[in-house]
Amino acid sequence: MIEKVNSFLKIDLNALPDESFIEGIAHKTSHGETVKNFRKASTSLIAGVFDTIEIKQFEDGQRNIIFVNYNLDNVLINVVQKLIDEMFFIYGHDDNGKGRFNKQDTENYYSNDFYTLFGRSWNDSEKFTIPSSIDIDRDAGTISLTFWGV
Repeated sequence: MIEKVNSFLKIDLNALPDESFIEGIAHKTSHGETVKNFRKASTSLIAGVFDTIEIKQFEDGQRNIIFVNYNLDNVLINVVQKLIDEMFFIYGHDDNGKGRFNKQDTENYYSNDFYTLFGRSWNDSEKFTIPSSIDIDRDAGTISLTFWGV
């Protein structure tokens, strides 16, 4: 699965963070574990959507890798459709049985209702070796693709 994700994103997730990332301030979790924070602005859009990569690196070496676009207004729906369809091709149906991008996704994407859920979640760690999710945060004006525990 990691090979398919790497191929789609044109990035080796296992090689992140590299020397091009800026290390931010570390913080402690509620369990006392130190988490290092890294960030990099990309010079080209990753998967046609994302301009920033953020990484949370835990003491055990596992990382949460988050691809973000902080300007949702500049993200075209056809690019989001391609993202969802590509992730469906890699992961299959998500935890809620959602598959390829569909008419309901279009309605939800354009909805002014801030509580309309949009995206996909493949978070069942027994089914997916690298859990992930696609999320839109309308309050923050962002779209993100997160990979958990890489």
